[in-house]
Amino acid sequence: MTRDEPIVVELPAADFRTVTGQLAVLRHADELAAGPSRDGWHAAQGLAGYVLAWTWIAIAEPVLDRLGEVDRLWWCPVGVVGALPLHAAGLGRGSGRSVLDRAVTSYTPTIRALARSRTTPEAPAGSLLVVAAPEATGAALPAVRREVARIAAKVPGATVLDADATRDQVLEQLPHHRFAHFACHGVADAARPAESRLLLADHRTHPLTVEAIARLRLTGAEIAYLSSCSTAETSARHRDEFTHLAGALQLAGFREVVGTLWPVGDRLAADLAERLYDRVVVDGAVRTTRGSTARALHQAVRELRAAQPHRPLDWAPYAHFGR
Repeated sequence: MTRDEPIVVELPAADFRTVTGQLAVLRHADELAAGPSRDGWHAAQGLAGYVLAWTWIAIAEPVLDRLGEVDRLWWCPVGVVGALPLHAAGLGRGSGRSVLDRAVTSYTPTIRALARSRTTPEAPAGSLLVVAAPEATGAALPAVRREVARIAAKVPGATVLDADATRDQVLEQLPHHRFAHFACHGVADAARPAESRLLLADHRTHPLTVEAIARLRLTGAEIAYLSSCSTAETSARHRDEFTHLAGALQLAGFREVVGTLWPVGDRLAADLAERLYDRVVVDGAVRTTRGSTARALHQAVRELRAAQPHRPLDWAPYAHFGR
C-alpha cells in the first residue's frame, strides 16, 4: 500500500437509521441528566456510556484497527455521524478499547481546512482574552469566577472582560489577541443554528451569535477555548456545515477551538480548563506548538475519566477542532 492510496473501511452497522437512534438515546440522556431525579441522572450516565460503546464497536474500532498504530487522528464526519462523540467512543476505562486509549483525535470540517491550518506559520506565544459572564441569564455559574481567577493568575497579562462584557466589546477585542477563553452560558439553537450564541450582558438585545462571529476575519488567531454548554452542537440538517460556535470561530480565523457537544456543568468545566492551562502556560504566557493543545485536552479528559469513569456526560463532550 502506498502512502497516498485511500483506505476504505466498511461500517455496515452505522446506517442512517441506527445512527439516528443512537443520537435519540443521547438526547434522552441529556434530558434525564437535566431533570431533578437522582435516579434519572444515573440512568443518563448509563445511556451515554451505551452510546459511547456502540460508537466504538460500530465505527471507531474498525477504523483504528484498519489504520493500525496511529498517534494523531482527525475525524471529518458527514451527515448525522457528525453528532456522535467519535473522539470519546469506547468500552470504558481499563478496557484499552477506546479512542482515548488509542490516539489523540480532533475534528475538521474539510481536508482542505485542516491542510490550511497546518501550513500557516507557527506563532507559539501571544496574548490571551478572557471573557467571563457568570450571571448573564440570572442562572449563576458559581465556578466561573474561580475558573477565571485561576487562569488570570497563570497568565497575569491576560485581558479580562467580566460580567459587564457586551457583544461589541468582545468583537472589538478579538482581533487583538491570539488566544481567547470564554466562560459563560452557551445556547445551541437547533431550529436556527446561525443564532446559536454565547450569553453575555446584552444577550437579549445584541446576542453574540454564530453569524456575528463568522463575519470576523482574524489574522494570527491561534486558539479559542469555549468553556460553555453545547458550543459544538447543531441540528442534524447542518451537521456537514459545522454551523455551531466552535465552527464559527474556526471560520473567523482561529486555527484551533475547544468546544462541547452537549451541556456541561460549570464545576467540571472549570476543572478541565485549569488542567489544560496547566499544560499550555509557560512563564506566564500561553505557548503552544502544533498538536500541543489537542494533546493537553486529551490528557485532561483522560484524567477526568480516570477520576469519574462512570460519568461520561461530564468528560466526553469536550472536543478539539483544528490542526
